[in-house]
Amino acid sequence: MLSKKQKDVFDFIEKHFNDKGYSPSYEEIGDALGLSSKSTVFKHIKSLKERGFIMTIQGKKRAIYPIRFLNKNKTGKVIPLIRGANGFYDEGVENIDNINNISRIPLYGYIAAGYPIEAVQIEEFIDAPDSLVGSAGKSVFALKVKGDSMIEDMIMDGDIIILKKCSEVPNGKIVAAIVDGYEATLKRFYKIMDGKIKLMPSNPNYNPIILDSDKVKIIGELAGLIRKY
Repeated sequence: MLSKKQKDVFDFIEKHFNDKGYSPSYEEIGDALGLSSKSTVFKHIKSLKERGFIMTIQGKKRAIYPIRFLNKNKTGKVIPLIRGANGFYDEGVENIDNINNISRIPLYGYIAAGYPIEAVQIEEFIDAPDSLVGSAGKSVFALKVKGDSMIEDMIMDGDIIILKKCSEVPNGKIVAAIVDGYEATLKRFYKIMDGKIKLMPSNPNYNPIILDSDKVKIIGELAGLIRKY
């Protein structure tokens, strides 16, 4: 949850992008919001960055970017897709128009980033950039996150995750899994000894879930996420 002043700072950054196509300077943020101290602006920027609302690029002027989407690059690393004047892109994309196309994908329900919850099916579709959908087509679906067990992987309560349907993944991948036949959860997947599966949270406040392999069914591997405000 953002404070009113943090939300004012974020809203100004995003409006500046919408109106001018580039990020505001710290001085412009301070002048617009009546923040006389540059250190106060820096504090709010630092807090927004830590919470996953913006990113900054070191060594670049006007380097504050509102984050809307997270994507995986070719090496599998999760990276922000940042909002520019002509769409959403990352620093490695040469033609930003190529990744601003939109696909409609099914939103199937909720997934627990916390303790497993009963799987709920809902009939809904959402728009997602083609950079998240890729060539997977009909094998891609979305779930809405409830809980905070994956916050160290920048997955927050209320995010919509994009998943590629699959039944097997290597150790260490973030997956949506059904446990005990009806409860859904989002965790990192590990096969361990004696036919056990460990579903590992990314939050020290939660314990791993360890179950027999026949109690865990993988339904999708994380491909990216959409964050709305």
